[in-house]
Amino acid sequence: SLDTILPSMGPAQGNSLLTIIGQDLQSTAPTKCFFGRQGVIATMLSSSALLCRSPPMLGFDLVAVSVALNGIDASVQTRAFAYFAPVRLLSLQPAAVSSGMLFLIEISGESFSEHSTYDCILGKNSIGPAAWRSSSSVACSSPALSPGNFTLQINIGDVKASLNALVLEAMGPLVISAIEPSRAHA
Repeated sequence: SLDTILPSMGPAQGNSLLTIIGQDLQSTAPTKCFFGRQGVIATMLSSSALLCRSPPMLGFDLVAVSVALNGIDASVQTRAFAYFAPVRLLSLQPAAVSSGMLFLIEISGESFSEHSTYDCILGKNSIGPAAWRSSSSVACSSPALSPGNFTLQINIGDVKASLNALVLEAMGPLVISAIEPSRAHA
């Protein structure tokens, strides 16, 4: 039986690694996972866990995931997997900020859906939800940052939704150490 699949969504280009949890999943025959009618080879972890990579899918749909322990006959029990359109990030406004300050980041891109809930990921940390503006823009509130460069990407839940990442620079305070010439002629 199939209890759950993690994650339960992934980008339409496929290649999401899914863990399928269930009971009595062990088999001596090659096991397959089916995404709708499309089958992919499964890797057996244990009698209660399998790994499968989602195949590419045309369109952005909800499909039934099932398991065929003999590689042919899919289980009657299924779990839903949602394919979504990946987003392409184009630019940040601002692309550089002063360290230690809070700010709003406007992200320009392609294929943002008002029906998806996006999370902003700065470095390795979620900084909160992205506010949908249009199919080409979302906005994220950023915490105060220490000086350095930070990658920004967009996730849906724990799944990477952006095809690429952008770099945000947090600049330290401006320090003037010398002015040349030190005197001007009158």
